[in-house]
Amino acid sequence: MLMPLSVMLMLSFLLHIHLCFVVERIAFYEIVACYAILFFLYLDVYKIIQTKNFFFVAIAFAIFIRFLLIFAEPSFTDDFYRFAWDGHLWLEGISPFLATPSQLIESCQTATPLISDAFCEQMLPIYEKLNSPDYFSIYPPVCQWIFAFGVWCFPNHIIGAVGMMKFCVFWLECGSIYLIYKLLLQFGLPYKNTLLYALNPLIIIELCGNLHFEAAMIFFVLYAIYKLKIIEDKKKFSHYIRSAIAMSLAFCSKLIPLIFLPFLVKRLGFKKLFLYLFVMAFVSILAFLPLLNLEVIHHLLNSVGLYFHSFEFNASIYYLFREIGFLITGYNIIHFSGKLLAIFTFFSITTLAYKEKNLTNQHLAQVFMWSLFLYLAFATTVHPWYLCALIAFSVFTPFRFPIVWSFVVMLSYYTYITENYHENMFLVAVEYLVLYIYLAYELWKNNFFKKEKLIKPVTTKTPQSKKMLV
Repeated sequence: MLMPLSVMLMLSFLLHIHLCFVVERIAFYEIVACYAILFFLYLDVYKIIQTKNFFFVAIAFAIFIRFLLIFAEPSFTDDFYRFAWDGHLWLEGISPFLATPSQLIESCQTATPLISDAFCEQMLPIYEKLNSPDYFSIYPPVCQWIFAFGVWCFPNHIIGAVGMMKFCVFWLECGSIYLIYKLLLQFGLPYKNTLLYALNPLIIIELCGNLHFEAAMIFFVLYAIYKLKIIEDKKKFSHYIRSAIAMSLAFCSKLIPLIFLPFLVKRLGFKKLFLYLFVMAFVSILAFLPLLNLEVIHHLLNSVGLYFHSFEFNASIYYLFREIGFLITGYNIIHFSGKLLAIFTFFSITTLAYKEKNLTNQHLAQVFMWSLFLYLAFATTVHPWYLCALIAFSVFTPFRFPIVWSFVVMLSYYTYITENYHENMFLVAVEYLVLYIYLAYELWKNNFFKKEKLIKPVTTKTPQSKKMLV
């Protein structure tokens, strides 16, 4: 096995380096070709690994690749300029939520500038590369802390600052891989499933390569589940506090974890849920403390509203609504359909939580997966990195449709082949046809509508140190 595995890992290494250090976002066909080879290598490596020694070799490889990507400038996104912009504002004592970049720069030409002339001159080169200078920042406190840390380390070198931000993401990813491994063992599931996350090329490229902060959300949500699992086993009350703190930090990384809270109602009961939410609220308020004034809150809510009412990219169900709207009204009804789909998502998730009967913490990961899938299915915008948390939760379930989606989602990069960012609706249709057909197959295969099904815990008489659990 050693030679085939070593050859596959070497090819995987070269393709990751090529995609993250060499290829530009506009090279769609090169991206898809390299990614397709990389993805099938990922599946083959996962299949052939059967012993714990080779398992740890693959984990070491996954961590090594992530470390190398610290030194790569993000090639598939230019969001990192906004990260540096926000980081500079924090270090200057200016809230990134107070004004848009355009408002800050334009104010320098007025009698009442919001920033000094020297700072304006320093920020102008970054401002010219921003992709959304007319929008308020939407990045929560944990992201802002990482931005500020990177800029503090390299105040005059944007790539160095980005490298330090990636260094933080690297450690978050190492923590996530460790937590997935520990949770799989605690749930009695094959620890080999860790590789489904650790080696997934979408995870590696988008989080450590392109610097997206789903990495923070994934780590903190996994840690929250991990602490709840310890409570389930050892009945230690202090772990409720730690789990609540972790969940609040997940919320302060990305706002999405709010959709997971309905699934804690039955598990915790009223008294413990009240304590859990109180701790979450207290930690979140502390994190958001610099933002607590009406003007800033209004700007933040405005940014969130724009996400649902104005932005659209690589959607599925929303695009069907949009086409129906065009046929009926003759114009884009996103202002109506975005709100309607958000409301439908909320009721779908709360209904799922209300009807849930299996209240184990193993099943918690599964319902998190389904709630996030519902959120993405009805969203107006689905960037490839949005799938990373979905993949993380799927390793605790018998469902592999998120893995399939992580393959076909790369078709969405066709949008960047031109400066106008025009989507190819045929490729979008191919992506979602493949996804929903495979999802339907898995639902049928797992008798999902007849009973809630988990991966059965594995029992074996063979020592884990010698034989892989499969």
